[in-house]
Amino acid sequence: MPIPIQIKNQAKSYIDVVIDSIATGFAGFLLIFLIKRLNLDTTYITVIILFFTFVWILFIYKLREAYFTSFKENIQKTLTLENVKSKKRTNTIADFKQILSSGNEEAILSALNRLKDYKQTNFNQAIIRLLEHPSNKIKTKAIEYLDAFDSVNILDKVEVLVYEKDDLLVYIGLDYILAHSPISDTSFFNKYLNHSNEYIANGALHSLAKQSYNNAKLGLKYNVLGRLDEKVVALNNGNLSDRQEVLAGLLMSIAYARMTSNYHLISKHLKNSNPYIAKFATISAGITSDEIFIDDLLNLLLKKKYRKRAVKALKNYGPKIIDYLFKLDKKGILKPSIKKHLPRIVESFKNEKSVKILLRLLRSRNAVTRLYASNSLVKILKKNKNLSVSNRVVKNQILRESNYYKNTLEIITSIENLINLESSLSEEGITELNVVRNNLISELEILLDNNLKAIFNLLSLLYNAEDIKMTYVGIQSEIKEAKINSLEFLDNILQSKIKTMVLPIIEYYVVDDANYKATIINLNPIKERKALRRIIRMGNFKLKILVIKYVQISNNKNLISVLLPLKQFKNVDVKALATKTYHLFISNNN
Repeated sequence: MPIPIQIKNQAKSYIDVVIDSIATGFAGFLLIFLIKRLNLDTTYITVIILFFTFVWILFIYKLREAYFTSFKENIQKTLTLENVKSKKRTNTIADFKQILSSGNEEAILSALNRLKDYKQTNFNQAIIRLLEHPSNKIKTKAIEYLDAFDSVNILDKVEVLVYEKDDLLVYIGLDYILAHSPISDTSFFNKYLNHSNEYIANGALHSLAKQSYNNAKLGLKYNVLGRLDEKVVALNNGNLSDRQEVLAGLLMSIAYARMTSNYHLISKHLKNSNPYIAKFATISAGITSDEIFIDDLLNLLLKKKYRKRAVKALKNYGPKIIDYLFKLDKKGILKPSIKKHLPRIVESFKNEKSVKILLRLLRSRNAVTRLYASNSLVKILKKNKNLSVSNRVVKNQILRESNYYKNTLEIITSIENLINLESSLSEEGITELNVVRNNLISELEILLDNNLKAIFNLLSLLYNAEDIKMTYVGIQSEIKEAKINSLEFLDNILQSKIKTMVLPIIEYYVVDDANYKATIINLNPIKERKALRRIIRMGNFKLKILVIKYVQISNNKNLISVLLPLKQFKNVDVKALATKTYHLFISNNN
């Protein structure tokens, strides 16, 4: 029943002691009455007992099903109000058509990006009209969208647009003409490749390089490598147009043409400070799928503005990238800050090697890495029924994740005790050290949330995924009833061993009463230095920086040893700050 755990435990004790004893006594008297008074044979008694046992078992199974259903319905009902409040308005076909006809540039581009994966003919006429829009960006996106529909007749309109002075629009337009025009490849390149209009000639060369990717004879016929060499020489001599689009197009053409002698240009511009050039260098590296670019692409995962492109480029390498990542990980040269982004790459290949490396990443000390790995593992196993992970492996990982959660709770409790102690002794109010301590607690609480999400991801591999997802949403709810129902639902579906590991953690998360929390999990506060050492082993950059600040502000010589492993850390910023703080601390205390 959906009642608090402490009340339920009391009720269970009462049922086991009082009700069970009364029921046993009543059953004894009933048997005496049936045997002595009615003088029934023991065979009849046995048959009656077996019959009622069968009915009782049947009743239990039916009741169990109804019991779980009622729990789920209770959770869903209590969440309905929240869902209605938070539900965003969905765009209808009419809304999209309105945006496409009268929206501003940003709104139209956003609508086209959202529609590109659906390819519905309902919008074709509205998008065809966008070919006359004043914005070249919108025209370019419109051509890209309409490229998927052979029945759309826009060739005449596109042939006019290739005379615009916009490199990207001209290239996309020429690519469309090459794909949809009845003229042959030979006629196309004869017409456009040596065109007097620089924009058209550059776009045609780019199209030639792209076609030569799968048609080497065409590339040889029109000397694609020789033409690109001329462009490279012009670039080196400073005679190439200074438009960034020209350089971006050249990098992609080099990649498509497999011009290995000039791959150094792609490597160089992967580090370009101009985001536009770096973006197209990243795309070019992915097109080549050459191993020489992998390390640079992995480093780009550290920069948020390049991350999405870098992930896409690394996916282009195909399953062979997994072997390369395995090799790096075994050598111990994969940075933790890079590892956490690897699941997004690995999950796209959906094979046994993907599962293997995700299980390896689940053993990381970094909570974010483990969370992303569990997310990807759930996606792969859900979409590929031929892949599997043994229940034993999943249960062991749930145990590890539960231990991480408890360990983090102990650290938080220890730091809170230090804050309370200092606040009671100090008359200065909130000290600078306590500010750092509170910042540490905030970061550690984020890790707890990541731990909890990872635990639920892993539970979804053992139990019905929809039930687990619903339960997770329930415990995250602001509605108290939803939290209680979710907790009770888990109490009923989890097996005893997993329940012992997981339920106390979830109950601790759900319960607000501090006094009752203390009875759920036995947390042993640890010494300050030990807590800081545990934190730096968690593989989190922000936490390491905060620990260094903590030691610096505390001016406690007993904590100086905490900095020693950070002085050898691979991250340059952490290493430099730890070394500086260490030497400053030593000089101040001499």
